[in-house]
Amino acid sequence: MSAQRRLMVGLAAAAAVLAALAGFLYFTQYRPDQRVDDRARAEVQQAAADGARALLTYTPETVFADMAAARELLTGEFKDYHDRLAQGVIVPAATDKKITATATVTGTGLTSLADDSAEVLVFLEQSTTSAAEQAPVDRTVGAEVALRKVDGRWLISEFDAR
Repeated sequence: MSAQRRLMVGLAAAAAVLAALAGFLYFTQYRPDQRVDDRARAEVQQAAADGARALLTYTPETVFADMAAARELLTGEFKDYHDRLAQGVIVPAATDKKITATATVTGTGLTSLADDSAEVLVFLEQSTTSAAEQAPVDRTVGAEVALRKVDGRWLISEFDAR
């Protein structure tokens, strides 16, 4: 075997070893989903589920308290947005039209998690009744929920229902 051929075989073998090592390191050390412990994953998903349920559940009799409780699970600009939405739309509609909305979380999926931020997909079934429509109207809701860790608590910073 010529020296040039031995060099090419050696380089090919070295490249194969490096590729295998890179693959091994990626799947065992780098992948973010491998770095998330089960407790952190469960904590974030529970915070997203609790917040989504609180945002979409209220009755005419308790809407003020329901919106105040939901507010405690929010942060940043979304908290301000929710205040405006609750005061301008949700509370008047719930009280005037006797709207009751009940949301049940059917599933969650963590899409990203860092030390102080996370994104979770939340799937819900929402049932709504009103004075005009007493038979429940049911719909499936999917929401992309962004969370921020504030003073040790995961709070919703964005909520995009679909």
